[in-house]
Amino acid sequence: DVFKPVGLVKDRHLPRITSDFELTVIKTFSDSLSTWNFGEFDFIDPIDTMIKIAKKNQLTNSNLEFSIGTAENIPLENESVNKIISINSIHHWRDYKKGLSEVKRVLISDGLFFISSDIVNNNDCGHGPGPLQTNKDIVKELEIAGFKDITLRNYSLDDEGIHLVRCKKE
Repeated sequence: DVFKPVGLVKDRHLPRITSDFELTVIKTFSDSLSTWNFGEFDFIDPIDTMIKIAKKNQLTNSNLEFSIGTAENIPLENESVNKIISINSIHHWRDYKKGLSEVKRVLISDGLFFISSDIVNNNDCGHGPGPLQTNKDIVKELEIAGFKDITLRNYSLDDEGIHLVRCKKE
């Protein structure tokens, strides 16, 4: 199914999405990390406390699996997932090149990788100088890592918003 959402998982700074876009629904998800109606969802975080908080907020009979892991060492089998979503985290990866390699390892062929980050100071992602300071930098690194069909959309409300990068594994 393809639809135009009127809302999405909300960021605390964005009460709603203002730009039109379409999504293809493969799985549905509640905003409390409680249940997927179809398929499975792996929640991976390097911080045990974040795992405990997520588990506390999940409902019974959920298809969520929780694991301690990092972008550089994703605890999943090769070519085992069709989508990966990184929310405000790529700038915190210890070794983003190794992390991108791991993303490619666990994605199936033509699997999708989404990266969201807050819009800060126009194109700057707000994490200071470095190799992933701007969207252009992120897109360039994705190209170098061999991802294809890379797109960038910005969603904003007033002075705040998110960048959303979408790409595919070759």
